[in-house]
Amino acid sequence: MKSEIIKVEGKQTKEIRIANFVEGYCNDEGYDQKTTLRMRLLAEELVSLISSMEMDIDGEFFVESTDKEIELHMNMRTFIYPERKKELMGLATVEKKKPKGVLGKLSQVVQGYLAGVDEDEQQQLELARSIPYGMYGMTGSCMGNQMMESITAWSLQRYRDAIDESIAQNEADEEEKDELEKSVLANLADEVSVGIKSSKVQLIVTKKL
Repeated sequence: MKSEIIKVEGKQTKEIRIANFVEGYCNDEGYDQKTTLRMRLLAEELVSLISSMEMDIDGEFFVESTDKEIELHMNMRTFIYPERKKELMGLATVEKKKPKGVLGKLSQVVQGYLAGVDEDEQQQLELARSIPYGMYGMTGSCMGNQMMESITAWSLQRYRDAIDESIAQNEADEEEKDELEKSVLANLADEVSVGIKSSKVQLIVTKKL
């Protein structure tokens, strides 16, 4: 079941509006109190992410569910001057500016793709490969001009797996594992993915039932 769409404009999003919307959706669909509370908390995390970004967005938010999972969807674009776009793309790709926490890293990835979404396919692929934490695998079609029509650029599960693998090989900072364990988003969501489709950046938070 797909909900109605909420329009999101600007950086400062009204958290209560979206949180109440998600809670109302869960109540209407007959989910129990525990599930409803968790989905509200995930919605609040999503809004905190958007509010922390250094750019205004034009987006659409909606909820979609099946008998197996609930998803929070945010489809986004941004409108920025070329000079600012170059600055933000640089911010996303400079490793010495690594952000703190899961939300900080996710914000960096989202902003990098928002800044580069209107570039050509090759530039998008190069940007994707250069963003820290942003490329733990890619999926998408590669048919002529449709190469970048649908692509998964970042995945929370792949991020988790990469950290576990690095720790097993004594290559990772335990701080990143600690950040995952303390993150509300990482603890409540089964998956968070960032993708590009039809010149928009898609952020999807998934909770299994």
